[in-house]
This record gives sequence, structure tokens and C-alpha cells, in this order.
Amino acid sequence: MTTDGQRFESREKGHPLPKGAQLIRLADIYFKVALFVSFFLLPFVILLGATDAPLFISTLTLAAAIPSLALAITSTLIYGRMAKSSIVLGVTGTICCFIAITAMLWHISWAAGVIFLIVTLVGDGILASLD
Repeated sequence: MTTDGQRFESREKGHPLPKGAQLIRLADIYFKVALFVSFFLLPFVILLGATDAPLFISTLTLAAAIPSLALAITSTLIYGRMAKSSIVLGVTGTICCFIAITAMLWHISWAAGVIFLIVTLVGDGILASLD
């Protein structure tokens, strides 16, 4: 097992990161983007209020996503590694953010929500199948 400094050295010399390290970096990026999107959507949910079911679902899932993602990112920064609990919190937060986006789009148009859902799932499947 190498330290972070050694991993960065090997990457700077042109050697690729190990597969596990690449997945951890990708997960870290996903968690940060999901937290940003959650904070971006929060004012809209607050201003619109939970007037119908999709907005209520979006409100609940954002309420779960923001602390989950913040805790996952913070614990990774503090401990310098991504523990299993950080991964669970991050994945939970990312799924909640995804549900919040789908629900907000569903509020505008059910077709937009379905298209977002399908394209995201297909894109994740393609990304997961890449080596």
C-alpha cells in the first residue's frame, strides 16, 4: 500500500493510479458535484414550497442529501482516506440528490423527469462498463 504522496508521485511520472484509487477519486468527484447541485437546488425548493408531491419529495431528499454528502466529504478530508462509512454516506447523498433532481423535473413535466431518469441510468451503466 502506498501513501498519498507516493501515489501522486507515480501519477506525475506517467504511471496510472491503481483501479481502486481511480474509483475513490471518481466517487469523491461525484460526491462534491452532488453536494454543489443540492445547494444549488435548495433555494428553489425553499421558494416554491412543498405544494405538490414532487416538490415534497424533492424537499425531503435534499434534506437527506446535503448532510450526508457534507459528512462524507468532510470525513474524507479529515482522515485523508475514504472509509466505508464515508462511501455509504456519499452514495446515499448522491442517490438522494438524483431523486431530488428527478422530482423537480417531474414537477415541471413528467416527460422531463422520465428522460432525465433514463439518460442518467443509461449513462451510469455505460460509465460502469468502461475499463
